[in-house]
Amino acid sequence: MASAPADVRVPTPSAGPPLATVPKATPPEAPKTPVNLLDVVPAKVSVSSAVRNPRDFPEHLVDGRLDTAWNGKTNDLAGGWIAFRVPADTHVTRVELTAGYDKVKGALDLFAANHRIAKVRVSRNGVSLGEHTLDTSVRGFQSISIDAAGGDYEIKVLATVAGTKAPWRELVVSELRVVGIPGKERRAAGEPLRVSIGGLDEEPESYALSDTSSGIVGPAATIPELCALYLAKVAAAKADIEETAKSHGLTLEPATCVELPNAPPFAANATYKKVLAVRMSDGIRTTSNLVLGTVRGLFVLPITWAVDDQLDPGCPSIVRVSAISAVRTENGHFLAVTEGDRGTYDLAGKFMTIGVTGASFCTEKGQSLTCAEYPSYMGSLGAFAIAPDGTLRRQD
Repeated sequence: MASAPADVRVPTPSAGPPLATVPKATPPEAPKTPVNLLDVVPAKVSVSSAVRNPRDFPEHLVDGRLDTAWNGKTNDLAGGWIAFRVPADTHVTRVELTAGYDKVKGALDLFAANHRIAKVRVSRNGVSLGEHTLDTSVRGFQSISIDAAGGDYEIKVLATVAGTKAPWRELVVSELRVVGIPGKERRAAGEPLRVSIGGLDEEPESYALSDTSSGIVGPAATIPELCALYLAKVAAAKADIEETAKSHGLTLEPATCVELPNAPPFAANATYKKVLAVRMSDGIRTTSNLVLGTVRGLFVLPITWAVDDQLDPGCPSIVRVSAISAVRTENGHFLAVTEGDRGTYDLAGKFMTIGVTGASFCTEKGQSLTCAEYPSYMGSLGAFAIAPDGTLRRQD
C-alpha cells in the first residue's frame, strides 16, 4: 500500500530586518491524508449477488475484517461485480481488495479452496478505466490505481481461478477498501454502511419490524420472582381486564404464571446465558412465552406460541403460532424463529391451510433489552438470520 503523504512544513526564516510593514505570509495548506472513503463519506456499495445462509452477508465485504467475506451465489463467477458510489467531490486514489477469502479455518484453507479473482475491469460512470490482473497466489489486499473523481464505479470480474473444492463455485472476497481524499460530505455518526444486491439504486435488504419491547417483563433472579413481577403487572391492569371481560361476556379466569418443563434447546454465550419458558395468563389470554437469561437476570420475552385467547374471533386467516422452531444468537442478538399456520384460498377458490414462519429478536445493550418482531403472516419465507448491522434478513 502506498504510504500517506508526509506533512508539509514551512522552513523557519533566517534572522533579518523587521518585517512589520510586510503582510504575514499564509503557510501552504497541508495536503489531506488519504482514507478509506467507505468509512467516511455517504457511500453506497452493491454486489451482483449473495449466497443465502445464516453466516455470510454482503456487509462482510466492508466490515474491516479479513476473516469474513462476501460470498456471491453459486456460478456467479466471471461477469459478477462489485460496485460503489462516492460523492463527486471526492478523489479516488486507488481501490484495494482481496482476490479471495483470506481465512484458514482449522485444517481448511478457504483462500485455496474457493475461487480467486484473476482479472477485473474497472469502470467509472459507465466508462472503462482499464483492465487489471490480480495475483491469485497473494493473500491480503491488492491495489488498483484509479486517480479519478468520485462517482459510480464498477469492478467487474473477467476471470477467476478455481479452488481445490470443485463444488464451491462462488465469488468470495474478504474485503474492499476505496482509498482517496474525501470532499465536504460526511456520513452521519453511527450510520452503518449497508450493501445492496443487484445495483447501487437497490435498497439493502431488511424487514419492517414491530417494536415489541413494551411486552418485556423483568429482570428477576428466579422464575418465581419473574412470575411475581408479571402477576403484579396484571394486577395493576385489573380494572381494564375486568372491563374487557365484561364487555365481551367472557369468564375471567385467575391470573397464573408457571414454568414450563421443556424449553427450546439453546447454545448459551457470555451475554445470553439461558433460555427457559413459562405459561402465563392474565385471565383472558394464556400464552407460552420464552424466558431469556442475561447478565442482568431473567426476562419474559414477548415471544409467544400455543396461545389460548378468549378474544380470538376464530377467523381462519389469523396466524396461530404453534411452536418455536429455533432459538440462537447471531451477531450479538438473540433470535427466535416461530412456526404456525393460517387459512387461505387457492386460485380455484378452495380453502387451504399453509405453514408460516416468523421471527423475533432481542438485543441486550448495557442496561437496555429491546425486542422486535417480524410477524408471520405471508407464508414461509425461508430461514431468518441477523446481519452484522442488526437488521433481520431472510436466508433461503
